[in-house]
Amino acid sequence: PCTPGSRQERSSDEDKVYKTSPLHVANLQENPRRAFETLDANRDGYLTGDETAASRTVHLHFGVLDTDRDRRVSIVEFHRLPGMLEDVYAE
Repeated sequence: PCTPGSRQERSSDEDKVYKTSPLHVANLQENPRRAFETLDANRDGYLTGDETAASRTVHLHFGVLDTDRDRRVSIVEFHRLPGMLEDVYAE
């Protein structure tokens, strides 16, 4: 059933915008650098937990991505995300 406000109710134009977002799961896998740059609000080359809050997917993986446990994720650490997402979303 289609409920008001559900993803199913979303118009095709809204759906196109959603899928072209650099933070959409497919785009995180295709172009992780673009997603990183989108999230890196202060442009310091690192993502903090606050910066990753804009993407639920990235935010949920923050602790695993932060391999050196400095409470920030570098671009090198971030490039592990596409492989992690492949494992999660593989059927």
